[in-house]
Amino acid sequence: MARAFVYDSYCLLRCEAIDLPTDAGNKEAARWVRGLLDDPFSEVRSSAIDALATLKDNRAAEFAERLLDDFNNFVRRDAALALARNVLDFMDLAPFERAAVPLAE
Repeated sequence: MARAFVYDSYCLLRCEAIDLPTDAGNKEAARWVRGLLDDPFSEVRSSAIDALATLKDNRAAEFAERLLDDFNNFVRRDAALALARNVLDFMDLAPFERAAVPLAE
């Protein structure tokens, strides 16, 4: 027998609400989004880890690392992308910019 997944009536609403507070550094929004990382629905967890990376939350890497072990492939993918974004935010890209070849004008 096929297993059916039933959304609770607010799952999609939680996913949409996560996208609202996107200004980087918003600590109150980050705290609220962190609470959704344990949501029973993978769509909510994926949206939450992406939002933490967008908010540039200082604990985003910690939570992304934890979600790398999630049972859902999409959550693991989004956690890896959030972790990569977090690393790039703190990387000094100046050496790479100097090495870039200027485009011909």
